Amino acid sequence: MENKEELTSVEEKVTAAEGQETTVEPAPEVQAPAAEVQTAAAEEQAPAAEAQAPAAAAPQKNGFFVNLVAGIITAFTPKKRKKTIAILAAAVVVIVAVILLLTAGSAKSVAQRFVKSYCSGNVKAGMNLLAYDHEAYMLDDYDDEEEFFESISDWTDSDISSWSDYYKVLEDEAKEDLEDSYGKYRVSAEATKEKNMSLKKWEDEYDWEIENYEDAGCFDRDSVKAVKIVTVKVKIQGEDDIERDSGEICMVKMGLFWKVFDYDL
Repeated sequence: MENKEELTSVEEKVTAAEGQETTVEPAPEVQAPAAEVQTAAAEEQAPAAEAQAPAAAAPQKNGFFVNLVAGIITAFTPKKRKKTIAILAAAVVVIVAVILLLTAGSAKSVAQRFVKSYCSGNVKAGMNLLAYDHEAYMLDDYDDEEEFFESISDWTDSDISSWSDYYKVLEDEAKEDLEDSYGKYRVSAEATKEKNMSLKKWEDEYDWEIENYEDAGCFDRDSVKAVKIVTVKVKIQGEDDIERDSGEICMVKMGLFWKVFDYDL
């Protein structure tokens, strides 16, 4: 009987032990969903962090404008106001100068100045606007300047020994002729229109002039980048009469400058 009771006791203990092992095994299965919940929570927080990023960057995007306004305010404080105004005034002067330079150097403007100089007897001012070297062209048929000046002296019945003398004699004669014709006079010129001309057409229509100047060594056609034909109206108002005329001026662009290549007045 005792052995039987002991056997029964041992079986009960084994059964109890097996029951304990069975209840311990599901524990990991219960913890697994908790980890999944934490992962889902982290994924939900990520978009929130990304949404906060632009908000944090927003002040940086407006920083330039804030600094610009602050700089302007600082520039006009009593201590810096005079210096700022001086800098702004200098900038305005430079801008105006550039605009005037570009305007004065246009094909129409140069053509207009040339016609006014030409019709007013201001020979040197007009020759300075030519596309070719006028002095080199005049010397082409002479051995040197001395021979040229002697020839011009005989032709004008004047004493010419320099280019200054040459221009003065020509201008004096031109103005004398104008005074004989109009008395006191005033010359005005206006460039009314302009049209582009292709380089090919220019070389075809002005072939003789181009070769003539190149043979004299005072012009290079390869330096011409553009061509325009400008129409200029001129008015000479005298004491008793007014004369009006118009003509076409062939303008060529050499480098940054427009110059007179040929004129029909």
